Amino acid sequence: MTLTRLLAPRPGPVPDGWVLVSRVAAAVVLLCVASSRWVPVDLALLAPLGLDRLGGLGPVVALLALLLWVGTGVLAGAVVLLGVRRPLAATGLALLPLLAVVVLGSPVPFAVIAVLAGITVSAAWRSPTASVLATLAAIATVVLWFGVQVPMQAPLGSVVELQLTDGFAVAVLYAIGLGGLLAGTLVGRAGVASALDARQRVAARSAEVEEQSEVTAERARLARDLHDVVAHHVSLIAVRAETAPYTHPGLQPEARSVLAEIASDARRALDELRGVLGILGRSVGDRAPQPSWSDVAALVARSSSSGERVVLVGDPVERVASGTDPALGYVAYRVVQEGLTNARKHAPGAATTVRLERTAGLAVVSVVTAGAGRRTDDDEPTAPITPVPAPTRPLHVGVPTMPGTAGHGLVGMRERVEALGGRLVAGPRDGGFALEATLPVGAGAVR
Repeated sequence: MTLTRLLAPRPGPVPDGWVLVSRVAAAVVLLCVASSRWVPVDLALLAPLGLDRLGGLGPVVALLALLLWVGTGVLAGAVVLLGVRRPLAATGLALLPLLAVVVLGSPVPFAVIAVLAGITVSAAWRSPTASVLATLAAIATVVLWFGVQVPMQAPLGSVVELQLTDGFAVAVLYAIGLGGLLAGTLVGRAGVASALDARQRVAARSAEVEEQSEVTAERARLARDLHDVVAHHVSLIAVRAETAPYTHPGLQPEARSVLAEIASDARRALDELRGVLGILGRSVGDRAPQPSWSDVAALVARSSSSGERVVLVGDPVERVASGTDPALGYVAYRVVQEGLTNARKHAPGAATTVRLERTAGLAVVSVVTAGAGRRTDDDEPTAPITPVPAPTRPLHVGVPTMPGTAGHGLVGMRERVEALGGRLVAGPRDGGFALEATLPVGAGAVR
């Protein structure tokens, strides 16, 4: 820690902690000054009136003297607090009592040293150089006391008479004490400043993270809106283009070819749209791949480790994923995720089976949640899935919603599945609920 850093000023407001330390210093100075019973005029001048001692004062005069001493202490404490914002002005005010020593020959007031020591503490935050100046002024006051050889009005009403034999030692002790106070103050200030800087850095980083989170949330919202609006209509174009030859058998081969190209272009546009929206919906710096078949097992494992009764059965994930389009894996993952979410939300604690099956032209993904009191495991599977032949036309079926919900998640799943030429079925089964997606793979898959 260099001297330049210790003496560097701190712009900005004074922290509350340093204000509290300054108030404590002011309170200590108030007690020291008030108990020293120092006043500019020597009470010995009142001897002709018989009022030179506290015992000879009348009750009213004694009360006035007490108020004078307390008032002097309050004034000294106020000067210390002034040092927080006006250290040079406070130092000048602290030195004014020395005029009484020079002009009137009164005892050297300990109040001057006490106030200057308090200013050393209070002024250090804004101006460490002012603290150094206050300490030097306090040491100069001690040297003055040593030089003029007059008594000092000390705390608790005591009077210190400096003898030539011990004066130098006392002066050295005062200098060491004041220097130690200055050093401790500057080191403590540096520690407080470091802690404050660290908190400010953390606060700035938190604000940056919060701002980035808001940006990410807005990007995700835009991605969802674009998907809801664009993907719905583009998938509708693809479905209508593919179903047109069946709903209008009289179409010419050229028209059928054009419709097939339209459907292919729409599917390709959906694939590109999903990729772009996937990037848009992710946070800055996140370039992790989209989930796929290989992540289904991890998703089931996480749900199981969180306390849900979930098992994964059927064909191995590697067999189901073999030769399939990555988009199918993404949709399958989302189907399982939606099914587990619905099970956790609407049937907490119920047994849930996630089943993966692969035929020559189809991949079947199902999430079956058993009803109350039913058990679903490898030995007793619930509602086994019967493979269906590969579709010769796009599959489409309505999606009933779960009781008590609006079914927005299932509607979104249906659009994802149908965009790939598949079919989604959701509804009650054997007292529970089943979500089943049938996806075309291989030659029958529509990109």
